[in-house]
Amino acid sequence: IIFSEIFYDKGWNAYINNELQPHFRANYVLRGIEVPSGNNVIEFKFEPSVYNIGEKISFFSSITLLILLSFFSIKELRKLNE
Repeated sequence: IIFSEIFYDKGWNAYINNELQPHFRANYVLRGIEVPSGNNVIEFKFEPSVYNIGEKISFFSSITLLILLSFFSIKELRKLNE
C-alpha cells in the first residue's frame, strides 16, 4: 500500500494487527508498507526515543523538585514552631 504521506522514518513505527512491521519510501517521497491479504488494521505511531528520554528526565526532575520543596517546607515549619 502506498500512503499519501511524506516518508519520514525517524521515530515512526508501522504496525499491522499490533505487530511491528518495516515501512519504506515509495516514489522518492511517499510512505509504503507491504500488507498481507485479508482484513488488517494498519497503524503508524510516532514513538521517538528522544521523547521517552525527555519524559523520564521530566518525571525525575519533578519528583526531585517536590522532595526539595517538602524538605524546605518542613524545615521552615519547624523553625516557626520553635
